[in-house]
Amino acid sequence: MKSLFTYLKTLLIITLIIIVIYVFATDATQTLPKNAEVMVDDSLRIYYSPQYFYDYKANGWEKLRLTTYNEVKEYNPDPKCCKLGYFTDELGSPFWGWVESMGWMEKKRRWNKDGSWNW
Repeated sequence: MKSLFTYLKTLLIITLIIIVIYVFATDATQTLPKNAEVMVDDSLRIYYSPQYFYDYKANGWEKLRLTTYNEVKEYNPDPKCCKLGYFTDELGSPFWGWVESMGWMEKKRRWNKDGSWNW
């Protein structure tokens, strides 16, 4: 009986360690939502993050049109914007998702619910 108790105790500790590692060591990411605003070059069939032009003071945005990602899903993303991480949002570990779902804290997201960009 004592060995069964020791076995169960060890199994519980190992399970808790695995859960803690999963909760704090893994990250979740969100990709571009369908209603996110993007700048589109129809001649090249490429879409850009509007924030890219603001951050890097890049020229040429005047000839682009503003639309939603849902309308241009078949276009290719700009490689520079992808490399810089404009089209993903790091949500953090599952623990922080749980904290947000409880209403204790709200993390600032890259996109607002209406598809506009926060940064």
